[in-house]
Amino acid sequence: MTKKIIFVIIGALLILLVMFGIKLLIKKPKIEGHEYFNLTPETWIEDIDYTPEPEDIEINLFKATRGNAMVVDNIQEDYNLEGELISFFYRGSYKGIPFKTVYLADEFYNVSEGKTIPQQEQLAEQYVLMRISPQMDPTDGVINSFILAKIENDRFVFYIFLDEDWKNKLQYTNILWGDDFTDPNTLHIRPFNFQNSTKGIYIDKLTYDVDWFESAPIAGGIAVGEINQPILNKILSEEEITETFIYVR
Repeated sequence: MTKKIIFVIIGALLILLVMFGIKLLIKKPKIEGHEYFNLTPETWIEDIDYTPEPEDIEINLFKATRGNAMVVDNIQEDYNLEGELISFFYRGSYKGIPFKTVYLADEFYNVSEGKTIPQQEQLAEQYVLMRISPQMDPTDGVINSFILAKIENDRFVFYIFLDEDWKNKLQYTNILWGDDFTDPNTLHIRPFNFQNSTKGIYIDKLTYDVDWFESAPIAGGIAVGEINQPILNKILSEEEITETFIYVR
């Protein structure tokens, strides 16, 4: 083998090594933990194995937010943003009657009279008509819902979860949101999209103009359910309503 051929072979090998090295450099790095902290919302909906009901499921906030969010006292979501705590508060309306996160049938207050606290808590589960919580059962007849705030691409977005009972029992479902509930020019409204679902839970998402919580004082938020501008006007005017919805502020 002549020296010329040897130099050609060595040169070709060097070119291959250089190309292989460049390929390694530009290869996308593997994101550690991505298998668990999945970005797909369907994977956050998990079966609950610690209750006797086979249809009980839960929105896993730890998985959805990489451990940055938690529900406190069942009335708010607290989000840890680089050491700063941002809180989102839940409220609801059941056929026009306001409540925090659980609405109980009137019969509960009659049958629970004189009962101990543990007995009342056990009875309450039998009389729940509507609940705002990451724990749901789409087959129990209770109107279940939850709104999740999380960071994506360095900004907040909001995921809305509604169960099968919600879809079947409400006449319609809109999403109304914006900076100031008293100013229609700052608000958006559209129907909830029931096309995406898993395990009896429907998922929709808001990605734009959702920075209402950065105002002080907070004047806006997100409302989901039997809500539109005329209904909102009645609420602002303190008129009687009969609609069912939830909101977060």
